Amino acid sequence: MSAALGVIVYLAACVVDHSDGELARLTFQESRLGAHLDWAIDTVIHSGLVLGMAVSAGPGAVTTAIGLVGSAGVALSALFARYLPREIAVGETVGGALKNMGNRDLFYLLLFGFILLRWLAPSALPALAFVVALGSQSYWIACVDRIRRSRTAAS
Repeated sequence: MSAALGVIVYLAACVVDHSDGELARLTFQESRLGAHLDWAIDTVIHSGLVLGMAVSAGPGAVTTAIGLVGSAGVALSALFARYLPREIAVGETVGGALKNMGNRDLFYLLLFGFILLRWLAPSALPALAFVVALGSQSYWIACVDRIRRSRTAAS
């Protein structure tokens, strides 16, 4: 029940976050500082959620370590995704695939899967935490590689 309540609180936070951004755009009050704060807060929240899911997946140092690796991967992924060159960040290219994988929909699917496994197969949660940790590390590494290749091609 606590996992479902956590997701409901996260959902409410997302609604407020999106509403705030839309209001800023509609009233022409968006700012560079606001955009940076929004990104930073989102990154902290997503990293914390990944850590929390891993820690709650099972007691012990292993799940905590997996959570820390996953949390760091989420933060690094958010950082490097911001630096994907704009011209490759859209479309059906590798950059476009990275940009599409980095959206919130995948994160919502992860949260939904976590809740389902928590109810139906709690013993599978450490494996999910491991997949998230591996995926978050793979994502930021792919972003760095794509950025590096685009800079090499531009030189």
